[in-house]
Amino acid sequence: MLSLREAAKETGKSKSTIQRAITKGRMSATRNDSNEYEIDPAELFRVFKKKTDALPSSEKKKVSRELLHKLEMLQAAMEHKEELLDTERASMRREREQYEAQIEDLRNTVETLSNQNGATLQLIADEIQKPQKPKGFFERWVKPSSQ
Repeated sequence: MLSLREAAKETGKSKSTIQRAITKGRMSATRNDSNEYEIDPAELFRVFKKKTDALPSSEKKKVSRELLHKLEMLQAAMEHKEELLDTERASMRREREQYEAQIEDLRNTVETLSNQNGATLQLIADEIQKPQKPKGFFERWVKPSSQ
């Protein structure tokens, strides 16, 4: 419920105009304990239009031009940002492909080294397990072993 003052503010009319409409029966309102009018907003807007902050036609055109200009600027900025994003995405895609190729090269290198080390370790293990031929007197005397 609205008071007389609030109703006048909502419609842009004076309090006396609202009160005259009530007394002439064009709209209904009740009185509260303080004997002030209480007006139902639906009843108020049935009789009076809601106040709008309407601009004169020339102002509307000016505001429209300004808004159109701002819209065009925003669209240009958005297109520029989209281009930057596309460039960044392409760069990231190239970088990811380079990393994937590098990872594959490293995997191949690790596999090759693993195979080489495995063969080397097998040779060492075979050498260790070969039975040592006992050395003769001359070999022990001329070539002292490193044992």
